[in-house]
Amino acid sequence: PSPPHHQQANAVERAIQTAQQVLQAMGTEDRTHWDRRLLPTVELAMNATPSSVTGFRPFDLIFVHHPDAAHAVFDSVDHAGVSSFADRLAVADERLQDARIAIQAAREEQKRRYDKRRQPIPPFAVDDQVYIRLRDRPVPGLLTSKIDPRKAGLYRICEVLSPHRVRFDLGVDSTIGDEFSVEQLDAVPRFPDPFVNAREGLDAPVIPALHDVEEDASVSTPIESVNGVSIELRERPVAFLSRLTSATERKMVAPELELCCLAWAYLRWAHWLEGASVTVVTDHAPLGSMLTSTTSIPYGPTISRCRALMLPHLTNLRFVHRAGNSHINVDALSRLPPAI
Repeated sequence: PSPPHHQQANAVERAIQTAQQVLQAMGTEDRTHWDRRLLPTVELAMNATPSSVTGFRPFDLIFVHHPDAAHAVFDSVDHAGVSSFADRLAVADERLQDARIAIQAAREEQKRRYDKRRQPIPPFAVDDQVYIRLRDRPVPGLLTSKIDPRKAGLYRICEVLSPHRVRFDLGVDSTIGDEFSVEQLDAVPRFPDPFVNAREGLDAPVIPALHDVEEDASVSTPIESVNGVSIELRERPVAFLSRLTSATERKMVAPELELCCLAWAYLRWAHWLEGASVTVVTDHAPLGSMLTSTTSIPYGPTISRCRALMLPHLTNLRFVHRAGNSHINVDALSRLPPAI
């Protein structure tokens, strides 16, 4: 019986698909008597087309040379240099041999490309430890967030059903079947881990250095002057760090443009602001929500990049919404009073 799916993995089906596509292209204007008008033309064209593998046309391999009429090849007058039917058969045999060599070389190249991206089936045995790739075999309840591990395990193989399927010892509380395909598993190496000693050294607890009680120590010391210059500790906020906007940024909406400016200014002053508590006063209410939102809102590439830059510092940022006409305690850098 015919298989339930359409066969596409052989040269015959590929030739049929090509013939169908050519017939559809040639029959766009008139499909009347296509079996008598178009089909012989398409068949002759395909038989006269050289193969990309062998380099020969089907007529060259079957009828020795390209015929005017296939059934009258051997009845036609011999061309120059050929005097007998045996010579024609010898030429045909040489062409067939060249075609076989070309086909074998093409198959070896195709096999090399196929094997380059694939590995042989791992030989599993009883008591082997394996992981389940959740991308290939989802397990309900294991993936709850994007940062969860994409593998489940370790599991022990209790039975090898075939080279392609194994059975696990999942226990009585398992909600999934215990048979798995080897394509869904990652095997744990059977040889000892060469980095086990180095890993144990990294896991060792760090012993903090004991404080010398004889040394004077102070948690905080008020500083009133540096190098003889007095310092007055009072807040002096900065409104904006002005720069020219690009042609793309001019087309952005106001919250998106202000978020870009905030990310740019924070990165420019990261050596001052990193780790410090920063209050961002803005006249755009959605500015803080765009950074703190946890919903699956599809942001554009600009906002997504700004979020990636600012999220590591989000715990130190505080957003305060204030109308634009109430911003009276800020000014540009060029008009700020100099520090004394």
